[in-house]
Amino acid sequence: MSTQHLSVARPAGPDAEPPVLSVALSYGPVTVIRLSGELDMSTEHLITELVARVSQEHPSQVILDMAEVSFFCAAGITALLHARNTIKDAGGEVVLRHPSRITMRILTTTGTAGIFPIDWHSVPSNGDRPSAPVVSCVASTGGAARHTAR
Repeated sequence: MSTQHLSVARPAGPDAEPPVLSVALSYGPVTVIRLSGELDMSTEHLITELVARVSQEHPSQVILDMAEVSFFCAAGITALLHARNTIKDAGGEVVLRHPSRITMRILTTTGTAGIFPIDWHSVPSNGDRPSAPVVSCVASTGGAARHTAR
């Protein structure tokens, strides 16, 4: 199984905060994209770009694990809809795994919850949760992305 890890971080410093959004990708029989943090206008491009790359492999299913999403807004809906369409065009489907409370609240309020299959039952296995990132992408809110291998 291959794993990649991407994140968008606030500027570093002595009181540095955790990344705004971390994205871990696990390839295997099912492709799993695990999101952790804030899904907003400044981070939605990570999902869009990653899903576009994943779609080139024509996966039958892409699971977006959203249990650790702490902020979700209209830009998040846009990213999810784009992911759904991209994977559908590649012959697969997008499933949301354990969407966080804020994610479900926004999806329900906007009437978009019914568009996505939601997996509330599966327990993530070690194969779905990467043990260590292979590639890290860090971008400050005002600067360009920086890629590093770990």
